Amino acid sequence: MARYNTGPFDSDTAQDLLELYAELTQDERLDNLRAVFLGGPRHPDGPFEPVDNTEVVAGAALVARALPGGARIDEIPQMGFDEEVAAAAVTAPGDDLIQLALDAIRAVAADDAWFTTRLGPSDSARSRQTVAVIAGVLADHRATSG
Repeated sequence: MARYNTGPFDSDTAQDLLELYAELTQDERLDNLRAVFLGGPRHPDGPFEPVDNTEVVAGAALVARALPGGARIDEIPQMGFDEEVAAAAVTAPGDDLIQLALDAIRAVAADDAWFTTRLGPSDSARSRQTVAVIAGVLADHRATSG
């Protein structure tokens, strides 16, 4: 059974993404993130599989962490995967990737079914707050960069 909680890296799916990114180069991570935000494929050499919104949340959090103000992501209560997140970190995401991340995380924010089916009602509000913080970091950067 899959494990979920309210932080951006608090799921088995997000953990799989972090493990994959730890094995990729920076350029491969950025390319894969682009694919995740556009809908797939999940793995660079794998078959096309639909992207899960938990991957979008984790990927957008990785992009947001690389930006000024990205430390807000680390303030979100989560289960604590500091080493895994550090190993999967991205650096210098371009404006196009930041915009893709923002568009993708806004689509997650609009998906009420995702919040209500993956978590119980009490955690749904905290999960929405997680998505809002990530979207806020990305939007703030886009507003100040152009």
